[in-house]
Formats: sequence, structure tokens, C-alpha cells
Amino acid sequence: MKKTTIIIVILIIIAFILFLLIYFLSRRSLPEKRQPNATPTTEPINYNAPPPGTAEKQEQFQKTEYPDAFLANITPYQNNFFSITSDFTSTPTEHFYFTIRFLSSDKVAAQQSVLQWIKGQGLTDQQIQSLDLRYE
Repeated sequence: MKKTTIIIVILIIIAFILFLLIYFLSRRSLPEKRQPNATPTTEPINYNAPPPGTAEKQEQFQKTEYPDAFLANITPYQNNFFSITSDFTSTPTEHFYFTIRFLSSDKVAAQQSVLQWIKGQGLTDQQIQSLDLRYE
């Protein structure tokens, strides 16, 4: 065989080996294509969310320490006997006051209904006595 033919065969073999080397290395460096999961395995974490039970603790604190603010947060309210609304005043001290309008001709029953509703919200007799209730 001629010397040039041998060199050409060797160059073809080297080229083929380089081709295979490049092919396998490029396949190895590409990331595998994965199918996205249809559903996530865990819920995303909201790091800005308050810890569980925070709202209940806040409500209980407000009910205990600031019953007027607690009641103001759940007004206006109306039933067959009365309607109650709230407003804020800064005199003599800052507090919420409540305007109660009787919708029934039986004022005694309407007033009892008001007190039962307020007690039903979890306020004690002492807290109810501290409220600024204005009947119309």
C-alpha cells in the first residue's frame, strides 16, 4: 500500500474517533428533558403569611382588651328587633360608640335582643356595661 493511502485511512479513523468523542460529550453535557409534573407534590410556602391561629389570637385580644373595637368590627348589624351601627369619637376619650335603633314596637324585647346579641358575641356583662350604647 502506498504511504499516502495509509495516511488517509489513519486520518479518516482519527476523524471518526473525534466525531464520536464530540457526539458523546455533547450528549452528556445537555440537560435531560423532563416532563413537568401535572400537580406539585407540596403546597408553595408563603413566607409572608402569619402563623396559624394569629387571627384568632388577635380577635381574642381585641375582645378582652378593647371590646368596643371588637364590636365595631362586626357592625352594622340588623335583625327584626333592632339595628346597630358604630362610630368613633375622641371625646372624652377615644372609643367607639354604638347607635341602636329599635325596629320593634316592644322596646323591652328589643333591648333584651340587643343585650343577647352582644353577649352572643362573647362579651361579658362587665364589658357590656363599659360600652357606649346610645338608644334611639
